[in-house]
Amino acid sequence: MTKTTATNSQMKRKGTQDFTDALSNISDQIRLLDQKITTATDNSIYEEYRILQEQLTHTTCAVNKLVQKQRIIQKRLTPHHFASEKLEKRLS
Repeated sequence: MTKTTATNSQMKRKGTQDFTDALSNISDQIRLLDQKITTATDNSIYEEYRILQEQLTHTTCAVNKLVQKQRIIQKRLTPHHFASEKLEKRLS
Protein backbone atom coordinates (compact mmCIF):
# COMPACT_ATOMS: atom_id res chain seq x y z
CA MET A 1 0.00 0.00 0.00
CA THR A 2 2.89 2.35 0.67
CA LYS A 3 4.17 1.70 -2.83
CA THR A 4 0.79 2.60 -4.26
CA THR A 5 0.67 5.82 -2.21
CA ALA A 6 4.19 6.73 -3.29
CA THR A 7 3.35 6.05 -6.94
CA ASN A 8 0.16 8.11 -6.70
CA SER A 9 2.09 10.95 -5.09
CA GLN A 10 4.71 10.85 -7.85
CA MET A 11 1.99 10.82 -10.52
CA LYS A 12 0.31 13.83 -8.92
CA ARG A 13 3.62 15.72 -8.85
CA LYS A 14 4.27 14.75 -12.48
CA GLY A 15 0.77 15.91 -13.47
CA THR A 16 1.19 19.15 -11.56
CA GLN A 17 4.58 19.76 -13.18
CA ASP A 18 3.13 19.05 -16.65
CA PHE A 19 0.25 21.44 -15.96
CA THR A 20 2.66 24.13 -14.72
CA ASP A 21 4.84 23.72 -17.81
CA ALA A 22 1.84 23.89 -20.14
CA LEU A 23 0.54 26.98 -18.35
CA SER A 24 3.97 28.59 -18.61
CA ASN A 25 4.11 27.85 -22.36
CA ILE A 26 0.66 29.35 -22.89
CA SER A 27 1.67 32.40 -20.88
CA ASP A 28 4.78 32.85 -23.04
CA GLN A 29 2.73 32.53 -26.23
CA ILE A 30 0.21 35.11 -24.99
CA ARG A 31 3.02 37.49 -24.04
CA LEU A 32 4.58 37.16 -27.52
CA LEU A 33 1.22 37.73 -29.22
CA ASP A 34 0.64 40.79 -27.03
CA GLN A 35 4.05 42.17 -28.03
CA LYS A 36 3.31 41.60 -31.73
CA ILE A 37 -0.08 43.30 -31.47
CA THR A 38 1.37 46.21 -29.50
CA THR A 39 4.21 46.66 -32.00
CA ALA A 40 1.85 46.50 -34.97
CA THR A 41 -0.50 49.01 -33.34
CA ASP A 42 2.35 51.37 -32.47
CA ASN A 43 3.69 51.20 -36.03
CA SER A 44 0.23 51.84 -37.47
CA ILE A 45 -0.32 54.85 -35.20
CA TYR A 46 3.12 56.25 -35.97
CA GLU A 47 2.61 55.86 -39.74
CA GLU A 48 -0.80 57.58 -39.57
CA TYR A 49 0.71 60.39 -37.47
CA ARG A 50 3.55 60.83 -39.98
CA ILE A 51 1.12 61.01 -42.89
CA LEU A 52 -1.08 63.56 -41.11
CA GLN A 53 1.96 65.62 -40.10
CA GLU A 54 3.14 65.62 -43.71
CA GLN A 55 -0.30 66.76 -44.91
CA LEU A 56 -0.39 69.48 -42.26
CA THR A 57 3.04 70.75 -43.31
CA HIS A 58 1.99 70.73 -46.96
CA THR A 59 -1.23 72.63 -46.16
CA THR A 60 0.62 75.17 -44.00
CA CYS A 61 3.11 75.83 -46.80
CA ALA A 62 0.29 76.22 -49.33
CA VAL A 63 -1.54 78.71 -47.09
CA ASN A 64 1.66 80.69 -46.49
CA LYS A 65 2.29 80.87 -50.25
CA LEU A 66 -1.26 82.08 -50.85
CA VAL A 67 -0.89 84.75 -48.18
CA GLN A 68 2.37 85.94 -49.74
CA LYS A 69 0.79 86.04 -53.20
CA GLN A 70 -2.15 88.01 -51.81
CA ARG A 71 0.21 90.56 -50.24
CA ILE A 72 2.17 90.91 -53.49
CA ILE A 73 -1.03 91.43 -55.49
CA GLN A 74 -2.35 93.89 -52.91
CA LYS A 75 0.89 95.90 -53.05
CA ARG A 76 0.72 96.01 -56.86
CA LEU A 77 -2.89 97.17 -56.90
CA THR A 78 -2.71 99.68 -54.06
CA PRO A 79 -0.79 102.91 -54.61
CA HIS A 80 2.07 103.34 -52.16
CA HIS A 81 0.60 106.36 -50.44
CA PHE A 82 -2.54 104.31 -49.62
CA ALA A 83 -0.75 101.18 -48.53
CA SER A 84 -2.32 99.81 -45.38
CA GLU A 85 1.06 98.95 -43.90
CA LYS A 86 2.19 102.60 -43.91
CA LEU A 87 -0.99 104.21 -42.64
CA GLU A 88 -0.51 106.27 -39.53
CA LYS A 89 -3.18 107.39 -37.18
CA ARG A 90 -3.94 111.08 -37.58
CA LEU A 91 -4.47 113.18 -34.56
CA SER A 92 -7.60 115.29 -34.71
